[in-house]
Amino acid sequence: MGLDSDNDSETTDDIPDVINNSWRWNDNPDTVHCNDYIRDLMNVIEAVGIAIFFGRKCRTNNTTISAPQRINTTIVNTFSVGSVNANLNGNPISYFSSRGPLQCPSNDSSLIIHPEVVAPGHDVRSSVGPNSYSIKSGTSMAAPHVSGAVLLLKEAFPDLSGTEILTALYYTASDLGDVGEDNTFGRGIIDCYAAYTYLCQSHTATNLTYQQTT
Repeated sequence: MGLDSDNDSETTDDIPDVINNSWRWNDNPDTVHCNDYIRDLMNVIEAVGIAIFFGRKCRTNNTTISAPQRINTTIVNTFSVGSVNANLNGNPISYFSSRGPLQCPSNDSSLIIHPEVVAPGHDVRSSVGPNSYSIKSGTSMAAPHVSGAVLLLKEAFPDLSGTEILTALYYTASDLGDVGEDNTFGRGIIDCYAAYTYLCQSHTATNLTYQQTT
């Protein structure tokens, strides 16, 4: 029902713009699901225009990114999100954020590097239950920052696909750690405004209005 909210397979305007994931396989060997029905599922979701991405599981050594995050069809499929501690100078990587490289084989070395980006996921104030809040840490706190960024950009560019928006966030992330893309921070921390500016170079944004609140 999540992908067909009106229970009518003939309609297409009810599919979500974003699917935020915080699940994984506890799999062994490490190449499982690299080229099977899970890969096909990720490709279909991307093909219909949905932005789909995953928080990375909480293991800190290299090559600890599991399925389906380890699937590497394109630079943004699948799209995995690491966590940084934005409460500290320099946005250091969170101790629980998994590292690449991927175990799935590829002829393109750029597809082996994961995560794609990072976002704040350390000591994040989050909702709990019907009317409460708590401080939480995890890549499951980082990935929703990407959800919010995608939806903001979708407001400005409603005709763009999830792949196009994720690609903009990927290329405009602010570099952290080693110079260039790496297996700890990926391309770096997301920058929603930079992604908006990037998309404005080739697309016309809709006229947006906002109301300031106190």
